[in-house]
Amino acid sequence: MPEWTREQKKAIDSRDGSILVSAAAGSGKTAVLVQRVIERLKNEDKPCSADRLLIVTFTRAATAQMKDRIYRALLSEIEKNPDNDHLKKQAVMLPFANISTIDSFCNDIVRENFHDLDIAPDYGILDNSQLALMCDDAASRVMDELYRENSPEFAELVNIMANGADDSALTGLICKLYDGSMAFARPEAFLDGLIEAYRSDLPLEKQPWGRTIIEYAEGSAEYCRQLCEKMVKAADGDEVVGEKYGGGIKEVCLAVDSIIKTLESGTWDEIRNTFLTAVIPTLGRLPNKYSSPQAELCKNHRKTIADRVKKTAELFCASE
Repeated sequence: MPEWTREQKKAIDSRDGSILVSAAAGSGKTAVLVQRVIERLKNEDKPCSADRLLIVTFTRAATAQMKDRIYRALLSEIEKNPDNDHLKKQAVMLPFANISTIDSFCNDIVRENFHDLDIAPDYGILDNSQLALMCDDAASRVMDELYRENSPEFAELVNIMANGADDSALTGLICKLYDGSMAFARPEAFLDGLIEAYRSDLPLEKQPWGRTIIEYAEGSAEYCRQLCEKMVKAADGDEVVGEKYGGGIKEVCLAVDSIIKTLESGTWDEIRNTFLTAVIPTLGRLPNKYSSPQAELCKNHRKTIADRVKKTAELFCASE
């Protein structure tokens, strides 16, 4: 038997209430759960029959592993107490325990209560490919109806999201929003909450979604600053690179510093304009056929900075 920690022992022995066990992968959560089950099945004073167990997992593999480990642990207890009829009975009843994935458990509830749920008893479960096709079809039909109505708001949305005559990006976004909303108990309330986030009178940089973009921009700028420091260090370690690239590196660093300064106190439009108009200078020219690790590092970092600034600029919309 493993040597349980104090916290593990507490999780195994706790009764008459709910417990939450949170730990990293490989820390023994499954072993603790198995031992908790075994201790319940061994208790003849407050018996818990194996066929009354409900254990829900996320995957079929985890379900199979759980069944096997509980069965093996139960056999081990029987080997220690071969005359214990109570344990033998639990081993016989174990196949009737409800150990399943959460999907299977929910399906069982629906199947057993279809009459109360007002659904057909021969209902089926969609696989992901079927669901994707149905979602795309439903979104396309809604889009067709909106095209016929031709409202200015919808026309503007299509103009933003569509690529010429291809509006698949907008259809994909609708399906993505649907998928995300279905993870919530009240999907419509979740979607309404997203709309409310855009109705605030706060400046864009103070709104939740705007703050998320600003935080990403701050992280990008900080990353660029770190690359600048590495470029300076590389130039210090190569006399030729320092001479030919030194001025360019300094200009790149100044451009990044300007972005960081605007992020610290600028408005949404000021930050947006800074990213949109930012120019990341070229580094200069090395002597013909000259190459060194420091030179390659500087060229690669300068390109990364330019790409990161351009990518970040695309996240900012105009405030009006």
